[in-house]
Amino acid sequence: MNILRKISVVLTFIFVFTFTLAGCGQSDNHNREQDNNSSQTENQSSQKQTLLDELHKEQKQIKCLDYLVYKMEKTNKKMYDSIKERSYFI
Repeated sequence: MNILRKISVVLTFIFVFTFTLAGCGQSDNHNREQDNNSSQTENQSSQKQTLLDELHKEQKQIKCLDYLVYKMEKTNKKMYDSIKERSYFI
């Protein structure tokens, strides 16, 4: 195998690996190689938008969980302070 063929194989592997990490399937990679540049851009934009939508959904869930933890800590502090005050006067 000559050096150019080896480089081609390595670059193909890197391309497939990168898109697999980004959440694209093997068939997506094959289709991207066959599509023209404008179609590739549309597919990548669509994939990016899908990933961003998922990210925003998960960020919203994290924000809700953070608020829940905040409210629980606030309630626990009030309860602790209330018990502490009553214990002090007993």
